[in-house]
Amino acid sequence: MRRRISEHFNKENYTTLRMEDVELIYYEAFTNKCDALEREDYLKTTKGKRTIKLMLKNTLAPIV
Repeated sequence: MRRRISEHFNKENYTTLRMEDVELIYYEAFTNKCDALEREDYLKTTKGKRTIKLMLKNTLAPIV
């Protein structure tokens, strides 16, 4: 996990390369790589994105 976070913060990842600032607000840990990859695939679906938005609705809400 440390390596992946470092890659994102240092803009070494294609996805975060295009973003201005990156902030870690949520993570999940798995002991099995297969389970982790399945969860990652799910979170990249439309339903998975909706799930994350619901879980983090207060964190992702704009500050007024």
